[in-house]
Amino acid sequence: MSFARSGSVLLCCMTLVSISGCGGGSSSGTVNALAPFQMEANGTTITASGQSINTDWSLDEYGHTTDIIAQNSTNSSATLNYDSQGKITSIAVTTPYSSASWSAGNGEIYHDSLVAIGNSDSDFCIFIDPLNVDIDFGYQTFGVWQTGLDPYQGPGGAISFGKQTPDSAVPTTGLAEFYGLTAGTYVDEDGSRLYLTISGLYVEADFSDRSLWFASYDTEKFNMLSLTENGLAPELDMKGTLSYDSGNNAFTGDVSTANEMSGTASGTFYGPNAEELGGVFALSGPGEAQYTGSFGAVSGM
Repeated sequence: MSFARSGSVLLCCMTLVSISGCGGGSSSGTVNALAPFQMEANGTTITASGQSINTDWSLDEYGHTTDIIAQNSTNSSATLNYDSQGKITSIAVTTPYSSASWSAGNGEIYHDSLVAIGNSDSDFCIFIDPLNVDIDFGYQTFGVWQTGLDPYQGPGGAISFGKQTPDSAVPTTGLAEFYGLTAGTYVDEDGSRLYLTISGLYVEADFSDRSLWFASYDTEKFNMLSLTENGLAPELDMKGTLSYDSGNNAFTGDVSTANEMSGTASGTFYGPNAEELGGVFALSGPGEAQYTGSFGAVSGM
């Protein structure tokens, strides 16, 4: 099975552009632990640890998705390699449950707008490119992947990774608004369809109260097997309240959707002083429905 369906993928990525609407720049300079990704010279490698949500799925004889188990891990990592022109040449993700990789040298990666798309026969991924000059992700990024699209069974997942804010550097007073994106995979209620999703994201942080109001919007879904657009999916827009302990950079909380799915979103602050945040989410029910993915956002974007 091939996923060289540039028209529909282009539409997906154009939507990501319209949601983000941000600008930025890049330069070279000395790299340190919490320097922005944009400060790293082209022809380098970004490797960072992060949090992942992992799934394993298969299709039964009736074409229904079965055996879906979402597993959360904070012991995961991803690597983006760049060439001298600032293009991603390879993507690799490693979790305790599975690993996957894509290489431009094997013709498995192409770029479209803000994202790098990996396609190696039955394995597919979309990762936000943090060095793209049209996005302000300086300290983190995220992606989703799915393996086994032919013969329709295998592990997949989503990851948020980057340069975490030191616990002691998370602000203790004030408010901040974060704007960003989510990407995910969704299995419908009767378990018969697998979708790729994208959406905008708004998070309002109250650092005094240590709480975050979390809301995704303008969610769209695409058939994962054909990457054809299925249009807006407001039933998958999420909302919820997340929280974190004093002196801790990690947050979690309950989220739900309009179609009665419920679950959790969790993540961490990124950057020297919590300039950004990112994480993963997992929701389920009713029926066979399951919705998992990752997100990233930047303050004042």
